[in-house]
Amino acid sequence: MEIRNATAFYRACFMARLPMELTPRPAAGRRDALLAVVGWMLTIMLWLSALAAIVALCLIPLSYAKKEVAGLQLVEQHFPTIAAMLFLAAVAATLGFFLIRHLRRIVDSVAVGDPFAPANADRLSAMAWLTLAYQGVQILLAPLLIWWDAAPMRANVHHGDDGLSLATIVLAMILFILARVFRHGAAMREDLEGTV
Repeated sequence: MEIRNATAFYRACFMARLPMELTPRPAAGRRDALLAVVGWMLTIMLWLSALAAIVALCLIPLSYAKKEVAGLQLVEQHFPTIAAMLFLAAVAATLGFFLIRHLRRIVDSVAVGDPFAPANADRLSAMAWLTLAYQGVQILLAPLLIWWDAAPMRANVHHGDDGLSLATIVLAMILFILARVFRHGAAMREDLEGTV
């Protein structure tokens, strides 16, 4: 059977149930421009999240040395709160680093033409757990940020933010579902390869 274009090839693969190795993959020298741009952006975000975590950790001892931060006159009882706030910010940046690293590895696997690998299902599942952990950090961090915002004029500031984000919880659910889809896709590919 002669195959004239990629669409016909995909139809032939679907109808004849050929193994996934026979489906066309990107040429070794060619890479999708969008994936290349996303890869660069994710790399920059990786460096920024690592830098943010390091800066937040370095600011903890510096906050004890300063008597005034951002116009707020610090007294001794403020230091534990500021240290906790900076530590939680470092934890959030670290969680972001690992989440972005998993996403970067998924993008790389798509670029080489192997998105439905079992490793990607594990990465998506890990990203979902990291998202939930980030939500937990945000819940812990919210009252500290409210304290920081209200400290100069505590009587005049009222906040109702509790740090809970419905969007973050929905994102975690989507990532868990995608992990199952990828795991199922990888199992189907293995079954398909075993039948030929």
